[in-house]
Amino acid sequence: MEEKELNEVKEENLGEESDFADEAKPLVEEEPKVEEVKVEEKPEEVGVNLYNEDVEVDPDFEHGQPAYNRKKVPGMKYEYKEPEFDEIEKARLAFSHVYKKRQIVKYIVTGIVLVGVVLGWLLPTFLGDEDFKASRWPMWITLMAFGAMIILLVVYSFLSRKNGNKSVNDYLNRYYSLSNQYAFKGLNIQGLKGTIDDKIEKDELTNSGLYKDVERVGSRGCIHFEYENIPCSLVECSASKREGKNLATLFVGKMLRADNSWDQDPVIVYIKGNKRALPPNNLGAYEVVDDKKDRVIYGTSKKRLLSQKTREAIAKIRTDKVLVDCAIAIQPGTTYILMGYEDSLMVPAFDQPFNPGPTEKFGEDIKVMLEVVETLF
Repeated sequence: MEEKELNEVKEENLGEESDFADEAKPLVEEEPKVEEVKVEEKPEEVGVNLYNEDVEVDPDFEHGQPAYNRKKVPGMKYEYKEPEFDEIEKARLAFSHVYKKRQIVKYIVTGIVLVGVVLGWLLPTFLGDEDFKASRWPMWITLMAFGAMIILLVVYSFLSRKNGNKSVNDYLNRYYSLSNQYAFKGLNIQGLKGTIDDKIEKDELTNSGLYKDVERVGSRGCIHFEYENIPCSLVECSASKREGKNLATLFVGKMLRADNSWDQDPVIVYIKGNKRALPPNNLGAYEVVDDKKDRVIYGTSKKRLLSQKTREAIAKIRTDKVLVDCAIAIQPGTTYILMGYEDSLMVPAFDQPFNPGPTEKFGEDIKVMLEVVETLF
């Protein structure tokens, strides 16, 4: 796809009203009402290094290059060892086929409109006798031709957008359904429900106590399920705060929430990541209990609160070039696990073949996160 076409797909794939803080705005004729988003500056904790220098950075995104701006690599192919991955690629190819057909129809309609406008002006202007040319008929015919072409263009745009949104939603629902199906494979998951259109309210993220001054929370694909009879939810989301006239990104990734039996003061565990990580901006509200090279534990006192089983489960979490960081907030009644992921997972495949690597990593992560959840119930 050309760069302009790809921007059109980006506009369609996540919806006109998508409020993900990290999403680029599509090319538009008018200036967007919301000003360009900029990345949140890294918070600094006195005496605490919130970054793990040993964690690698994905070279494709090291300099902040958005996923959809990367050049397509000719002949790029992947081996799909899992049936879910093969089905995702088939769904992507089907969507791409529909998109290309829509592009052809768009060019045809555009050509008809241009020809109609030109003929609507030329024919009444140069044909007919002198009496006809001296009358108002040429002007009325031209205006009617222009009006007809405008109506055709408006009707086509409406139908095209409606059908386009449907094909995009169908693909994304298939994409996320298969991704979750792979990630949950082998786990005791029951009652799973939810679609790409399901979202969360802002307080469903801010109640974690990890972030302050949150202006906007964007979300998509919220699903609810039970794991080992523990009520849980999983959602892709982002958070941002107001910084002058701009919105600064606080978080982009997936949030897992689960019921717990915790009846003590809140405990925060931050697993450090690479330089692309965005540590929560409310960590200063807690006291540092344990600071290590790869993680830091916060609480309201120095008292050792977490059980050995919980600590062992948390120790299995590994940040890398896909999972850039992870914050766990253990609040009375609810455990929040916010996994900051790179664009390689967060941006669905459209014009390039589906890369199974990031989804495989997510499958490994979710099993560990649910193990943490189980130790707290």
